[in-house]
Amino acid sequence: MSGPKGVSLWLTALLEKEFEVYCGVDEVGLGCFAGPVFAGAVVIENHLWPEVDMLRDSKTLGPRKRAFLAKRIQEECNWAIGRAEVTEIDEFGLRVAHIKAIERAVDALKDKGVPFPAVVIDGDAFDIDLGDMPIRFIRRGDDLIPAISAASIIAKVTRDAHMTELAKDYPHYGWDRNAAYGTPEHQAAMKKYGLTPHHRRSVKPVGKLAAAQNDCCDGKRPACCFLYNTKGKDQR
Repeated sequence: MSGPKGVSLWLTALLEKEFEVYCGVDEVGLGCFAGPVFAGAVVIENHLWPEVDMLRDSKTLGPRKRAFLAKRIQEECNWAIGRAEVTEIDEFGLRVAHIKAIERAVDALKDKGVPFPAVVIDGDAFDIDLGDMPIRFIRRGDDLIPAISAASIIAKVTRDAHMTELAKDYPHYGWDRNAAYGTPEHQAAMKKYGLTPHHRRSVKPVGKLAAAQNDCCDGKRPACCFLYNTKGKDQR
């Protein structure tokens, strides 16, 4: 047995042997210019539903297939969502916001009364405190471990829906199409129409533009776009 499918089955078998049941976790939105970071947490107890073999990294799936699989995941699995807000991203940084979103997703699943003895997270290892629960990190886990793939899909569909709703109030930025990533369309709109309260002023390209537009910290908001202001420290 070789190739990605063989690796997936092998890793899944190892995890099931070690923990029997576990929670898969993944996040979306770290690289965006606006909006929260979302994390999904999914426990798959039954691997016999037909679409489980269709689960992949959400980035490799088209919108219709993602939406279809998200519906099936919600029907067949235990799942929850956590998020970290733009104010937290700007105040604490993306790394901390990433951790907060994951912790909130895992806690939300616990609050539903779902039992799971371990958490499996996509990507390389980083420091996170989930109590006494064992944590495993798996590189490319979002494409190899069904529970992580499911978490990726749920988080992506939920965040895209959130950005589509925000786009109704801020239609110029194309968030319903670009999910607030730094696309040419989005960046052109930022320059033409300015920034919104949902833009992450701690992200360097956004912070530089905020400084140029004199839209930096007013002493009340935690955003640190003033770090990129070249006009002097007196504007802090």
